[in-house]
Amino acid sequence: MCPQGLDAVPMVDIRYLNPTVLGTRLVFGFGIPVKAGRHGRSESYIVICAPSPPPRPQTLTSTLDSSSPSSSPSFSAVAVTPPMDNLVVPRASLLGLPRELRLQIYRDYFTVPGGYVYDGDTDKLVQANSDPIQLSLRRVCRTVAHETHDFPFSLNSVKFSTVYRKDWQKTAACLKTIVMYYSKLQRAVLLHLRLQITPDMFNHDSDAEFGKHMPTVEAEVAEQISLDARYPGSYRFASLERQDRQDYLCRPSSNSHLMDKAITHVLRALAAKCPHEFEAAVDEAQPGWSASHSALDFFNLTMLPWEIPSLAEAKTLAEEWNLTEDTDLKTAWYRKQLFYTAYRGPIFKYRHRHYLSAASLAIRFLTQITARQRLSIRRLVVNEDRTSGPRPECHPLGLIPFSRENPNLYIDHRINIWRNFVVRSENISLNNMVTGAEGIWSHLTQEEIDEDQLSLSHQAYGSGLKDCFSHLMSHTMEILNQGINPGSYTLTLDGEPDLNCSTYMFTSLMKPEIAYLTLHTDVVTSGLFVPPDHPDYPFMARRALDDTIHVKKGSSLLRCNFTLDQPWNYEKMVEKENRPISPSAYIDSDDRFDIRTPFIHLQDLQLEYFDRKKLMDSTDDTMREYGGQRTFEFEVGPDDEGPILPSLFIRTPPAPRVNQVTESR
Repeated sequence: MCPQGLDAVPMVDIRYLNPTVLGTRLVFGFGIPVKAGRHGRSESYIVICAPSPPPRPQTLTSTLDSSSPSSSPSFSAVAVTPPMDNLVVPRASLLGLPRELRLQIYRDYFTVPGGYVYDGDTDKLVQANSDPIQLSLRRVCRTVAHETHDFPFSLNSVKFSTVYRKDWQKTAACLKTIVMYYSKLQRAVLLHLRLQITPDMFNHDSDAEFGKHMPTVEAEVAEQISLDARYPGSYRFASLERQDRQDYLCRPSSNSHLMDKAITHVLRALAAKCPHEFEAAVDEAQPGWSASHSALDFFNLTMLPWEIPSLAEAKTLAEEWNLTEDTDLKTAWYRKQLFYTAYRGPIFKYRHRHYLSAASLAIRFLTQITARQRLSIRRLVVNEDRTSGPRPECHPLGLIPFSRENPNLYIDHRINIWRNFVVRSENISLNNMVTGAEGIWSHLTQEEIDEDQLSLSHQAYGSGLKDCFSHLMSHTMEILNQGINPGSYTLTLDGEPDLNCSTYMFTSLMKPEIAYLTLHTDVVTSGLFVPPDHPDYPFMARRALDDTIHVKKGSSLLRCNFTLDQPWNYEKMVEKENRPISPSAYIDSDDRFDIRTPFIHLQDLQLEYFDRKKLMDSTDDTMREYGGQRTFEFEVGPDDEGPILPSLFIRTPPAPRVNQVTESR
């Protein structure tokens, strides 16, 4: 306690305290110099008193009679102090501050500009500027740790983006192969056992998450039975051969995750009623499977699309379905087999990149932390800046349990339209990528090549783009139907790096698709679109992705960060379309959308999904040496990243329209 009633220097305003953390000790700097003065043997110094009630710093001095050793110090208005060398200055206590002030200090300390971001390289959360997160204040004492437990997550958003890591490639390849193969196998077994299916097998609980898809499953079985009656003997067990071992960046499948769950429900009833027939059906695709498995084992040999298993778990499951060779091929290096002798340019080896989705990484993180930590999170940013697999549209379904657990959780879901819609609309495989990057067309000028051929590298299939948008909307409605709070979820279409071209795409190409969705789906009643008479129809724009979103009544859950030249006239949109509007129009050669802009190049976007390393340059000597041969082989053996394999399933390209050249293979 400080002596009271003494003359002193002016009081220090406690609002100007500047707390800093040094290691694990909290030190307050008051900005008041310590002064020493001498009057005979007198010394003076400044003491800062405890902050409640606001004290005044006091100057305490004492005077000693140096002529008399036995004399006692006399106090007038001051007190005796020891020399400065031996002085221990008392420090203000953080816990002695008013609670309101402590909370403000906590908020200032823990709030990070840009929030927390998941760093895929380190598998940790970091600050938005990539610096480590500072939590030293929580180590001061137990009381401070208790008071600040929820502050880091409650004050900062947590952002996840798609991740590519070399050490996760085998796991990601196994996951994608298993999920897609199992989906096809389920469908094949269902149709193979169509005559054993009874109506009661389609029954399900009224609140089953797959309920809306069961009529579709029932109709598919009935259609196959009808085909049997019209064309006896025409049915064959579906071929489950891998359509492309190199892994297409393919368009979204019409068979959704919840559709698969509906099929699983029927198959479980079949396996219980007809186990021997069920095992025999699986043996059609996997000979000898029933020798080591029971019928019910079938339903435990897959993974959810958004799971991130360990490599050991993924390999074990791949071995169960004899898919090891397929997953090995999906992580192998490839080189081109076919060249034109006129080609002059670098020759590379290629390998497919497998990205893990932002949603799957967020689900993995939320599963690993404690329930109390999950409940303290207020804003989760799921930034799908690249396409990933398998079935990335359904991955947010895995976030629904966490949304139900934490009513205060807000999910800001983002989709980059160029790196998702455009890339997937092209069905890019390794062969297509290599042919485009190292084809004769890629290194000739406009004067040397036909304009139609040159322009193809700057165009995407328009119907493919609409297909991707339509499937995203249908899966988003499934997410909303599964119970996620509409007030705590938004989906934003990200038009970077070219917002103007994004506007052009949606105001021209997407209008018929949006009209179809408005007419024939629940996009308006679910809140995904606003009603057609709303000035913001079909959905609203965000000024920037970093803006805080406020979901207001009457607003759309779907947003974009580019303009839409609104308002849109819905009636004219419908009248203008003089043919049936379909969300999955047939792809033809005239259905091309030009995206030749200074900011976007299709081949650059596609190359983001492939690793490549240069092998050699194509020169006159190289082509002269190999040009007359039937095969064109590179003597490049295995390296530390695996063998280089020749490209598979490649087709001979048409002869170029320039000077006749000889192709070598």
